[in-house]
Amino acid sequence: MIILAAGLSLFSILILVERKVKFPTIDLNLFKIRAFAAGNVTSFLNTLAFNCVPFLISLFLQLVMGYDPTFAEVVLLPMPLIVLVMSLISWRLSDKFGSRGISSMGLAVNIASLLWLSTLNQNSSYYFILISLVIFGLGCGLFSSPNIGSVMDSVLASRGGVATGVRSALFQTGAVLSIPLAMIFMSTVIPYDKLTTLVSSSQLASSESF
Repeated sequence: MIILAAGLSLFSILILVERKVKFPTIDLNLFKIRAFAAGNVTSFLNTLAFNCVPFLISLFLQLVMGYDPTFAEVVLLPMPLIVLVMSLISWRLSDKFGSRGISSMGLAVNIASLLWLSTLNQNSSYYFILISLVIFGLGCGLFSSPNIGSVMDSVLASRGGVATGVRSALFQTGAVLSIPLAMIFMSTVIPYDKLTTLVSSSQLASSESF
């Protein structure tokens, strides 16, 4: 909590400084553009959800379902493959039908898949888990490319470099925070010492399987 508070304090100081300097590193005026701000916020939130899913499902497969670590990782492979394929398809769909509708559809599919994943239990079949991961991959693939397009189309070409940097920074921040936040939520129902032991043993088993 102390580290979190310190980080938030330093971030607040950064915002204050960037608002006053003549040539800011982060052009905060970009967030006055509605499409740019909305696109980056939704991308950040989607990244929070996307990055922790493989981590949580891997733990579930090993600790609850009793799968071998190698097989657990193989089960996860369809999801990134689906994301890759759907990102290429959704880019073309957004050119034809507009990025807002396609990206919103992707988020809706993601929500549905997360609700599906929340029903997993020790009696869930392999195919039930696989279908949920495929649906989640479809949602992420539908969302990512149109979202990037809408964010970049909302700014002038002369500010494209700065806009790309801001978008990438928020994306990476979401990726970094995703698993720690998942651990925080898990610690509300599992004692922290037991949780770290479970995660460590799972990661150790995974590394020893290669």
